[in-house]
Amino acid sequence: EEKNIKNWNIFDSGCGPGRYINVLLKHNPLKCVGMDSGRDIVDANRERFADYPNVEIKLGDCASLQEDDSSCDFVISNGVLHHLPNPIEDLIKEHSRIVKPSGYFFIFVVGEAGFDSEIRKFMREFLYDIPVEALYDVFAGRISDMRLQGMLDYGYGEYQQTNRHSMEQWLSNSFSEIQRVPGIEGMDVTEEVFENDMYFKYRFGSGDLRYLCRK
Repeated sequence: EEKNIKNWNIFDSGCGPGRYINVLLKHNPLKCVGMDSGRDIVDANRERFADYPNVEIKLGDCASLQEDDSSCDFVISNGVLHHLPNPIEDLIKEHSRIVKPSGYFFIFVVGEAGFDSEIRKFMREFLYDIPVEALYDVFAGRISDMRLQGMLDYGYGEYQQTNRHSMEQWLSNSFSEIQRVPGIEGMDVTEEVFENDMYFKYRFGSGDLRYLCRK
């Protein structure tokens, strides 16, 4: 269902370089707030979006959001919460807190992985003494930004893993509707994308857990 977001307050939790804010601005939302814990990222985004009066960039913590209760029409948490040490269930509750009644929440975390998790572990052990800046300099501009982000996440980011059943239960406790997002072929690792792969659970476990939820 297509939504008119011109009157929406949107909050991007762990916004990174602001790619989702950049896309959403094309639809003229009332306000976009991007929040990240990295000071350099926040400074870069403030410069990048300086000409947009409806964009605010904040320095903050995804485990304790600065926003008021029921203040946002749409909250985004894309590939962030699995990097935090806090229980995913608590993080979902905290993000649900700021969503307005009938508002929306999009979330992506990695699921309980199979062999894929061993590859991530190998990547971290293989790259332990290579500065992340060196890897970025080699591959930036040579592969897609999304692929590069995935490589850096796998090589340097620690993950907590969540099984699909628990994830859906936690979301159902905070939202009236949850809809699984099947993902995109060639980019995402979900059962829907790999529906013909009889070894999916052995290779990827729960795969990517992506959901659009309504309060």
